[in-house]
Amino acid sequence: MTSSPDGLTREDLKERVLTLFQTNFRSGYSNWLQAPYAYIAPAKHGYPHQWLWDTAFQSIVLSHIDPAWAEREIENFLQVQGPSGFLPHVIFWDERHVPFWGRLLSDDSLHPHYTSITQPPVLALAVEAIYARSNSRQFLARVLPKVNAYHHWLASTRDPYQSGLLSIISADESGMDELPIFQYAGGLKHNNFWVFHYFNRKADVQNKLYGYDLQRILRADYFTVKEIIFNCIYIESSRALARLHRVLGDSESAAVADQRAKVCTDALMSLCWNDQDHIFYPVYSKRNKTIPVKTVTSLVPLFLTDLDAAHAERLIKTHLLNSNEFNLPYPIPSVAKCEVFFHPETLPFYWIKALWRGPTWFSTNWLIVKGLLKHGYDDIASGIIARMSEMVQRGGFREYFNPLTGKGYGKHNFGWSTLLLDLI
Repeated sequence: MTSSPDGLTREDLKERVLTLFQTNFRSGYSNWLQAPYAYIAPAKHGYPHQWLWDTAFQSIVLSHIDPAWAEREIENFLQVQGPSGFLPHVIFWDERHVPFWGRLLSDDSLHPHYTSITQPPVLALAVEAIYARSNSRQFLARVLPKVNAYHHWLASTRDPYQSGLLSIISADESGMDELPIFQYAGGLKHNNFWVFHYFNRKADVQNKLYGYDLQRILRADYFTVKEIIFNCIYIESSRALARLHRVLGDSESAAVADQRAKVCTDALMSLCWNDQDHIFYPVYSKRNKTIPVKTVTSLVPLFLTDLDAAHAERLIKTHLLNSNEFNLPYPIPSVAKCEVFFHPETLPFYWIKALWRGPTWFSTNWLIVKGLLKHGYDDIASGIIARMSEMVQRGGFREYFNPLTGKGYGKHNFGWSTLLLDLI
């Protein structure tokens, strides 16, 4: 597909995306790492640091324009990886400007260099996309051991009860911190924004008190959420990792990655599929309690290559195409319209914005559109891409959009909204 149905061409997009990336580009010298850094921030204002999954998504887009630059984006992030394999959700390259939330999400209370939590592991998907366009085995040889070490860290630390699914310890680890599923894990089941924002940080305060000691946090079990998007990305990234290992002739590592993907997929189907509602729900705590709220993450298993046709059809026909849930004029809303938590527009005060409580985001759209294409639903995918193109033409690359009106909200020139280029 070279253009969207409304005429926004791939070349038009490339020019606009390149300008955006150049605008959001940052570089300097890190005193704490004693090394230069250079990266594309999610937005020029408001998001000056380097985020894990933003970097991966932006690198996927950048691979269409300048694969060598995309390679450097990934390698810049990997500079901070230590011996454990852990990768943080945010790196504060300029330690002089660490926000309060950065200190809360780090075990270093004074001048943290990065957070002590992680984010959905999109890196392997980004590396595969870059390799597909650069064909650089040297790039693979440099980064694959580090991405593999990160996956090993996830597999060895985030499934303490051997359920097969990975657990997150903070709402921020999902990348969608205000999604209403997380307040369930804290015991809050109503829609009071003020109370919700306390609950949204309650687990982070507890994590801080535990010094971000993973074993203690997971043993205490006050916020262990088997979040769907995190696990689905882990599954598909593990599959990508296996393919890349085979490129380099490492069949043993490929088999390990494939097995991890299979175990996680089986657990997702067993623990999260609700046969009564024909949808996936996340679970939390070591008792695997269901969180019965329909959000965009409930549809993300469509992204799985191995999702069988029957489950894909039920998700699409029962929910994605349901005008009382996700089939809105500018899909796909982050929360189903039928839910009490659905709030499609922005709010005037930063601390009560409804970021993930109704608006449409291009990151989750990308996952679901890719899934629709994998499973042969090209016409539905094209319709969503057309609406995404319309939103960009009307409002530019905004952070998120109103699913009823298409109006853009949040930051302008937001990096991962350029994912539209990867779909056209």
